Amino acid sequence: GMLRHWLYASSEPVIAAIDLMALLLIAGATVYTFAVAMWLVATGRKSPVTNGARYGWVMRAGWWPA
Repeated sequence: GMLRHWLYASSEPVIAAIDLMALLLIAGATVYTFAVAMWLVATGRKSPVTNGARYGWVMRAGWWPA
């Protein structure tokens, strides 16, 4: 009846808001992850951890960068 109709109508914007929040959360997490990855790549030359991993991989691969 009217009550169910009113409940459905009032819950619709709430569901839409939750959907929007979830979408923003996913988008934000994706952008954040990408930004962190880019920062790690950009600062990788100065990092002994990534340098060690990179040169370890190079030695296993059997070639050396010029």
